[in-house]
Amino acid sequence: MKPLPGFAGAEDVRAVEAAPLETWLRGETIPQVLAASAGDFTDEPAYRFYADERLETVAVEESFASLHAKVRAAAALMRSLGVGRTDVVAYLLPGLPQTIEICWGAAEAGIVMPINPFLEPATIAAMLQRVGARVLCIEGPSGTEGTFEKLDAIVALAPCIRHVLVVGEAAASGRAIHYESARDGFAGAVPSAAELPGPGDIAAYFHTGGTTGAPKVAPLTHFNLAAMAFLASYGAGIRRGDRMPCGMPLFHVGGLVMGSLAPFASGACVVQMTRRGYRSPGLLDWFWPFVEREKAAILVGPPTVVIGATQVFQDHMNLGSVRSWVSSAAALPAETHRRFSERTGIPVKEAWGLTEATLVLTFTPPDGASKPGAVGLRLPYCDLAIAAIGADGRPEFLPQGQAGAIVARSPCVFPGYLDAEANGGVLLADGWLNTGDLGCFDEDGYLVISGRAKDMIIRGGHNIDPKVIEEALLAHGGVAMAAAVGLPDRRVGEVPIAFVAPRPGALLDPPELLRSVAAGIEERAAVPKQIVVLEALPLTSVGKVNKQALRLEAGRMAAAAALGLEPAQLRVGDRPGGRVAVSVAPGVALPRSSEAQALLNELGLDFEASMNEEA
Repeated sequence: MKPLPGFAGAEDVRAVEAAPLETWLRGETIPQVLAASAGDFTDEPAYRFYADERLETVAVEESFASLHAKVRAAAALMRSLGVGRTDVVAYLLPGLPQTIEICWGAAEAGIVMPINPFLEPATIAAMLQRVGARVLCIEGPSGTEGTFEKLDAIVALAPCIRHVLVVGEAAASGRAIHYESARDGFAGAVPSAAELPGPGDIAAYFHTGGTTGAPKVAPLTHFNLAAMAFLASYGAGIRRGDRMPCGMPLFHVGGLVMGSLAPFASGACVVQMTRRGYRSPGLLDWFWPFVEREKAAILVGPPTVVIGATQVFQDHMNLGSVRSWVSSAAALPAETHRRFSERTGIPVKEAWGLTEATLVLTFTPPDGASKPGAVGLRLPYCDLAIAAIGADGRPEFLPQGQAGAIVARSPCVFPGYLDAEANGGVLLADGWLNTGDLGCFDEDGYLVISGRAKDMIIRGGHNIDPKVIEEALLAHGGVAMAAAVGLPDRRVGEVPIAFVAPRPGALLDPPELLRSVAAGIEERAAVPKQIVVLEALPLTSVGKVNKQALRLEAGRMAAAAALGLEPAQLRVGDRPGGRVAVSVAPGVALPRSSEAQALLNELGLDFEASMNEEA
C-alpha cells in the first residue's frame, strides 16, 4: 500500500485515480485489512475504551496485534458453532470493546448482522428470521440497556437461532455460552486459506430505510468495506497515530467504518466514549475536556451532536491537536456549520453518502476549503451526477448547476437488497445507484444537498424544499434545531409546518417566530402554515432528525382539526406507501366511521377503527 496522498481539491482526486484502486488498499477483504494493520502497527494503540460518563478513566486498551488476535479468536469460535460463509451472526450490543471483535470476527467466519438493541423483541426476531441467523450475541443481565431481558421472547419468535453468546458475564441459561470464556479457548487461532472470505463474499447485512423509505436488508461485500476503509480514511485525512473519539452506534455502518475499520486501516486509535456514546446522558458536558486530554485529532458526529457540542463549548482550552470535525448522517445546516466553527475555531468537514454505498461518496477536503451548506467533493473512483430518472430506469443527466436526483457509481455500491424486488428504481441502468437525495453541484464541484426526494413538501403539485424553511429558522438566534414537513391539507394536498427546538434559555413564541422568519423565505408558498415548539426534536438511532415521526405528528394534528378532537385523542401509524393511518383512543366519541373516513380521505389520511401501535 502506497502512502495516502494529500486531499485539498479536485485535482488530488484525479491524481489518486491515476493509479488502480487496489494500489491504495491494505487488503481486499476485512481479514486482509486487519492483518496488514496488525503487521505494520503491531504494538501501537488501536483502541481505548472509557466506561465512565465523565470520560476520566481508560477501562480497556488494545494494541493492533492484540485486537487482531481477538478478532481471529472470535472468528474461530463462530466457525466452531457451525458458522460458514453464508451463515449469519447477529449481535445486539452497545459500544463495548467486545462489539468490535465480534463484528469483524463474524464477518471473517460468515456474515455479520448488527441490530439496534433498543428495538422490540418481535421486530428483532423478524429480522433474525428473515436472514435465518444462526448465532445471536447479546449482553448479559447486568447490561444497562436491558437487552438480556428480551432474550427469551426473541428466541421464542426466532427458532433459527442455534446458539446464544452472552457478553460480559456467564449466564444461567442452558442455551447461552459465555462469550469471553469461549473466545479465549481459541486464543492464537490462525485460519486456513480455505476458511477466509474472498473480496466478493458478503461480509455484513445492514438494515436501512433504503433510498425510498421502507426498511430493507442491504448486503455489503468484503471488497465494499475494504475499499471504504481507504476512501473514508482519505476523505477524512486520517493519519497514523491519530486519536479519534467514537460516540456513534456500532449497529450502523457509519459507526463501524468511522469508529473502527477506517481508523484501523490507517494506524489511528479509536477512543470509544462509553458504551452508549453520544446517547449517554451528560456526556457532552465532559466532552471538550476529554478531547483536550486525549489530544484528539478528528472528531466525528452528526448535526444534532454538532449543535450540542457548540452549546457546551468551553473557552480557553488547548485544542491544537484537533484538525477537524467530520459531520455526516444528514446535511449540516449552513447556519449550524458557521456557528460551530465561529465558536470553536475547528473547521467542519462534511461528508455525504448512504448505507447502499457503504457510507460515503463525498468529503470536504481535509486540506481544502470548507463550505457551509455543501457536503464536499466526490471521492476517488466515485462518479456522481445530477439526473432526471426516466421510466425506463435510465438517468438523463442534467446541466451543471441544475438540481435533480443524485446518482452515483462506486466500487463501494452494494450488490442490491436482499429482497430483489426492492431494487427497482434504486439500481439503475449502466451501474448507477439512485441515492434518493436531491441536489446540484456548485461552480467548484462541491455537492449541495437540497433534500430527500421523499422529504419534499408538495403543495398543489408544487415542490417545496424543506431546507429553505429550516435554514431560515436556524438563522434565528433562539432556534437550536428545526425541521419542516408537510401538514395534510384538503385543498392543496399539504402545506408546510415547522417543528423547532429552542436553544438553552431561549423562549420562543410561535406566531412571533413565524413573523420573524417569513421575510427570510423568498417563496411565499414555502412560509410555514404553523410553527410548533418542542423541547427537543425526535431523533433516529443514528442522530438524524426523525422526520417520519414529525410527519405522523402533523397527520395527527390535521386529523384532529378535521374531526373536532384534540391531537392526544388520536393514534397514528405508518402504512405502506408512506400513508398515515389514524384511529381514536379508547373511549373517545367519534362521528360515524364512514363520515370519519370521508373527512380523513380528503386529507390523504387513512382511517382505521383500531390500531395496535401508536407512533
